Amino acid sequence: MVKEYEAKYKDIYDTLKKKVIDNHIICIDDYLLELIERDKQLKKYSFDEKEEFKQKGLVKLRTLYETEKECLNLKLISYLNILDEDSDAQAKAHAHSIIQSQNTDKPMDNKYYFIVTNTKIKYITSVSEFMDAITKHPRINSMRERLSKQIEEQNIQQKTPTRKPNSKESYSLEVTSEEIITDLQKVFKNIFYRGHSKVNYSLLPGIFRDNLLQYESDMYFDLLVKCPKDFRNSNRHLDILKEMQHYGMATRLLDITANPLVALFFIVSGQEEFDGEINIFNTESETVKTNYSDVIEILSALATFNIDIKRTLVNDALKYVETCENNENIKIDKRERISEDSISKFNDEKSTKLLLHEIRQHVGDFQPIINPYDLFNTYFVRPLQNNDRIIRQDGLFIVAGLGMNPAQEEYKHIQNSINKHRFTIEDDNTPIRYIIPAQYKKNIAFELSLMGISKQYIYPELESISSHIKKEYSNK
Repeated sequence: MVKEYEAKYKDIYDTLKKKVIDNHIICIDDYLLELIERDKQLKKYSFDEKEEFKQKGLVKLRTLYETEKECLNLKLISYLNILDEDSDAQAKAHAHSIIQSQNTDKPMDNKYYFIVTNTKIKYITSVSEFMDAITKHPRINSMRERLSKQIEEQNIQQKTPTRKPNSKESYSLEVTSEEIITDLQKVFKNIFYRGHSKVNYSLLPGIFRDNLLQYESDMYFDLLVKCPKDFRNSNRHLDILKEMQHYGMATRLLDITANPLVALFFIVSGQEEFDGEINIFNTESETVKTNYSDVIEILSALATFNIDIKRTLVNDALKYVETCENNENIKIDKRERISEDSISKFNDEKSTKLLLHEIRQHVGDFQPIINPYDLFNTYFVRPLQNNDRIIRQDGLFIVAGLGMNPAQEEYKHIQNSINKHRFTIEDDNTPIRYIIPAQYKKNIAFELSLMGISKQYIYPELESISSHIKKEYSNK
């Protein structure tokens, strides 16, 4: 037994509780596995000792949960608990687990999750199951039913005999199939996806991880200075951030896609031992901006300021916006109601003038007015499709603003501002999370490859295609 870690289980339990409140869902087994990979002392132990640490940890964590579950807004559930709520998934998962039990010691019921009480989990075990889950999602069904009703009512009205002026003939109009398809496309127009190879991965842009925010401006200008030729065609701050993101720099951009199969690829192309998750967003048209949006330029320009100026911007902006009672969120819905006088006073603040000056250096026609609410919001942006990778990936970004307290690395507000766009079950606004169990990643990757969604498609650069061809022939 790994005795020296007995005392640490309580600390692990407290950490898990905090993480699940932030993320709404945490796979305990995967968290312990990640801990084993990170901890220098645990890495030294044998395979059996690591397994003992994990199994003892699961028992200890369940025991701790049982002692206080009545006062928690959390649930501890296993694979089978989740599958019991979804008969279709249960039948498929059970069939697959019987087959896989011949080749693996990892049965389907051995993983446990902490979830916020009102969260629903849907397991995805194949591409077809995922596409079916999207098209039959309660919100999509609701949209489709409303659309069908409108079409039906329109057809009834248009099929009613109507006389042409000065004519005895009657005629009728019918909605064409093209019109129906166009309307259905509108339903999915603002639905976007992001794949996580690990379910425990937080939905945050890279700059808000690993205490990097305090170095954002340093990283930004270091890269510009060292690689100026790579940014010679980048005129706006968003263009610069997009190029940095492309080459792996941590930025305030979060990659998303309009193609659900691309999101699935990113889930199953790595971290095979961990459960993955596909995040689905449904947002309003007003939240989806273009490359040339002023508000996108405002948020992108924040990358140029050090942590002290960011903190001053937050404090100045908080004078003019309304916050929720817990002070974790800004009442973004009040944005349009802010008075012109408040906006004018905010734009007279020294920190705001610095931001305006930075923007005007890149965008001369920028309207020199900043609404303080915009600094705390997140927006979806359709960037210029000016490279093969972003075209193939059908790529977009979520651009994040400022946290409530950037100096203390607290990003609850940013997580909330992103999470509010997640799909929910419409009737009671229940969050729904789509999980891909580790056992099914290889199967889904194979199905995607048959559809042409592979590494060489996602990354069309010469290096990636060469690697793919080499791997293909090496396996013959």
